[in-house]
Amino acid sequence: ARYTPFTSREHDRSAMRDQQLSERLMRAVILGDRFVGGETPPLVLAELNPNTTLIVDPTGTQIVAGPTADQIEHAQEYAERAEAAASLIGFDFDNVAALLAFGLPLSPDAYVRTRAEGYVYQVMPSSSLSFHVTTVAGYKLRALAKDGRWEPDMFAVNAVPGTTNMTAAVLTAMNTGLARLNGVYLSSHLGLTGAANVELNGTLLRHPASPTGNFISTTYDFVMYGSGVVDCNKANTTTGCHGLRVGAGALTVHVIGVTFRNAKAVGGWGDGISLGTGQSAASDIRVIDVTAEDCDASGIAASDIRNGEIFNCRCLRNGGNGVFLNNFDTTFAQKIRATRVSHCLCTDNVRSGIGIGNFIVDNNISTGVRLYGFDNMEASDIVIEGNVCNDNGVYGIAAACNVVSILNNTVRRNGTVGQPNGGILSNSYRPSIIGNVVEQNIGYGIDSGGSNRPIIQGNTIALNIGTGCSIECTVLAMFS
Repeated sequence: ARYTPFTSREHDRSAMRDQQLSERLMRAVILGDRFVGGETPPLVLAELNPNTTLIVDPTGTQIVAGPTADQIEHAQEYAERAEAAASLIGFDFDNVAALLAFGLPLSPDAYVRTRAEGYVYQVMPSSSLSFHVTTVAGYKLRALAKDGRWEPDMFAVNAVPGTTNMTAAVLTAMNTGLARLNGVYLSSHLGLTGAANVELNGTLLRHPASPTGNFISTTYDFVMYGSGVVDCNKANTTTGCHGLRVGAGALTVHVIGVTFRNAKAVGGWGDGISLGTGQSAASDIRVIDVTAEDCDASGIAASDIRNGEIFNCRCLRNGGNGVFLNNFDTTFAQKIRATRVSHCLCTDNVRSGIGIGNFIVDNNISTGVRLYGFDNMEASDIVIEGNVCNDNGVYGIAAACNVVSILNNTVRRNGTVGQPNGGILSNSYRPSIIGNVVEQNIGYGIDSGGSNRPIIQGNTIALNIGTGCSIECTVLAMFS
């Protein structure tokens, strides 16, 4: 072979290639040894721009250029900008008011959230009929339950507790079927359109401009529980109402722990709770741990119920009776059946602590002459047990029933001076008046003058007992 020396030009080219290779090596990373996943790739030279990092590509088979150092340094800033951008397109808002006031488009089927309340809404199609509120831009939003419940604040804007009329928002929440009311809500009439389950730990306050009628009314199954208050606001209203009225159609009614107060009596209204659920054998009526106070009529009333229980309630300072289960229905369709009133405290009511039934034969009280007798068995199979009835204006307990057990009650200081009333009145068919403490009442201790076949046994009587015209009356072990 013949040796051919480099020319000057070829030498210059070789030197230039060496210099370029040197510069590339200065800007390269040599990867070998162990690779991601334990594989050993071939030697890789990655030519980089200044400050560029290396990352594994999505296939996991090669190394590619990653973000620059500047991009990494500003990543937090980019994230904050992205969050702000998301809020502008409707994913995140400061509060309900900001969401509903939003004037730009929202994507259908997207979900939006309010930071202050933690509420979540779904953006519904424009044709949807299943929505709760509408933004100023016309977008329909459906609220999602928070911890399994809907709250009135989900449907209201800039509400001031106790000042803003919240009727629509409260009614929307309750008509969802599962509602939670923890605030103070000023509201007019609440007519429910379906079964409701309401957790009430706040206050429902009746609006001063409410029409005459019921504050809450329903003919559907109804559950309300909690430590809250239904305040009918009689001092600031001119129209009458019942606090809660449940009519025929409801099979399950559970009211537990709630306070009903200040129902106003104008034109025959004024009960804290009024029940007329009917005579279905499937009824399940429970009023438990309820306080009914300062109502113009009765605290807890029923005109037509079956399978009812009123347990451990407090009926205080009402203008009628504490508990009143009675009606004057001249068609005799309404009855009180299979109901128990037990372990209640009924004090300082204008009429009786507990009053159940009547034996007015024609149920007509509009005439001056009333015909009493046993032809109208309006209230039957009643138990009145373990109650404390003190300081009521007429009787502690008054019962006119077909088969009633009046057991182990404490009845003290009832009646009004100069009136023929007192501790326990029973104008009943086959009553059992057993184990009661009847003391210091004005008038009679136990008055069973209108009863037929009563048993009066084991009672402690501090004043007097009048058996009157009872038929086949048996008085056993009376202590006086």
